[in-house]
Amino acid sequence: MTDQPLPDKHPVADAARTLFKELTEAGRPVVGTGIGEGRIYLRVSGPDHGAPAEYRGYPVVVLTDEGIKR
Repeated sequence: MTDQPLPDKHPVADAARTLFKELTEAGRPVVGTGIGEGRIYLRVSGPDHGAPAEYRGYPVVVLTDEGIKR
């Protein structure tokens, strides 16, 4: 049996996880994250989410109860 190399992390997924972790640890109202079409999607529960417009070169789309904010 040979050891298979671990696959590289998907760069957008890794960026989304890291951004989610940073924002939640800072106490921001971010409740979920996703990726698609080269974008990071953040689901937030309040206006003071602190999400940047871009993170690691990927656009960040903020989703609220009212719809897409950015």
